Amino acid sequence: MNQYNLRSDEVVIIKHNRIARGGIMASYSDELILTNLHLILISKSIFGKVKNTSRFPVDEIKVFNGKAQTILGKRANGTPQLEVYFTNGQEFFGFESKKVVKDWIKAINQLVSGQDAVIGGFDDRTIPGTEFIASSIKDTLNTVKGVFGKQPVKVSQECKSCGAPISGFEGQFVRCQYCETNQQMK
Repeated sequence: MNQYNLRSDEVVIIKHNRIARGGIMASYSDELILTNLHLILISKSIFGKVKNTSRFPVDEIKVFNGKAQTILGKRANGTPQLEVYFTNGQEFFGFESKKVVKDWIKAINQLVSGQDAVIGGFDDRTIPGTEFIASSIKDTLNTVKGVFGKQPVKVSQECKSCGAPISGFEGQFVRCQYCETNQQMK
């Protein structure tokens, strides 16, 4: 972090030090930092020497329907990438993990729009409108359960696969948003 001096009114929100930027042969040697004012890319050689520092103002990230234009994409070699669309172009940052890209999308969207992001992109097989239908069915079932005297019990636990926090109703099957493992809430 000593390669970039933050302004007095600038704070780090999230950072990651294994970013690939460039062609298919680019190595995961760069560092990406999100502050409240900039998206900062520190380009490094394979041996860690700083080659260049690029700053992209977050207030230039496009917003559509109240959501920052950040997308989970796929690099030519099939690995996930963060796609960020600015008013004057776009930038692509390669990551080794789809979960980490989703964390970045959420952080950028929260910063730019003040809202959590609904993340789509490659490998997202959800049919449009499914969440609304599922929510309606769940609300209907909860109402029926309430009429017959059994109220649903809200529970939280750790994902059995990756350890991430998950929550839902007792007996409900929930998909972990990080590793996409389905499991029943107990």
